[in-house]
Amino acid sequence: MRKFIIAAAVVLAPVSPLMAHGNHDEEEQDRPVQQVAKDNVIKLITKGTLPASWSKAKFVETKSRTVQGARQDVVIFRNDAEPEARKLLYVALKPDGTFVSANHKLK
Repeated sequence: MRKFIIAAAVVLAPVSPLMAHGNHDEEEQDRPVQQVAKDNVIKLITKGTLPASWSKAKFVETKSRTVQGARQDVVIFRNDAEPEARKLLYVALKPDGTFVSANHKLK
């Protein structure tokens, strides 16, 4: 029985690296872009960069764009409590969800 277990371990040992993969950070990508952008808006509110009224901002739409050859998702939020020039907030994210920028004008 002992020899059988050792033989099975030797035969199956090379299989385990084949089943491993390097994309362990893909869990973040499973979250909707809209939610990732909203989380970044909350972080900006916490830092004091945005007024607290942005926590109640409404989602408008998501667009994709290319900047210097790199794709970005732009999530647009609307806050009716702000003056007309600052009602829209454009949150740019990399495809992996990394925050790029947040501006009131799409640059």
